[in-house]
Amino acid sequence: MTYETFDLLLQAGSATRHKGCKAGIARLEAYMWTIENTRLDTWSERDRSSVVLYKGAVDTGNDEVIAEWWDNAVGEMFEDGFFERDLPRKPRLHQSVVDYCNDMGIGIAPVLID
Repeated sequence: MTYETFDLLLQAGSATRHKGCKAGIARLEAYMWTIENTRLDTWSERDRSSVVLYKGAVDTGNDEVIAEWWDNAVGEMFEDGFFERDLPRKPRLHQSVVDYCNDMGIGIAPVLID
């Protein structure tokens, strides 16, 4: 990404600018999702299911959806190996959804570190 592209994203509100610890060195970084800054909701009933990743770890009632999958798309993500099923005492689904979103660039905003 060029600085011109970043400036356009910054003007559009799709990017943020932060001060870094090294003055005079500027670089572009992507804001990455983690299990600490996201919340995962799952739902299933008979032949219906959903997986929804929200921005923010706490449910505020007005959370921004990063990505969501419904019905057949949920099954396909598991079948294709992108999502991992949770095991007893070893939750894997949330991390695998976060990893997929980061790998695909879903909902990631570039950040300029000055």
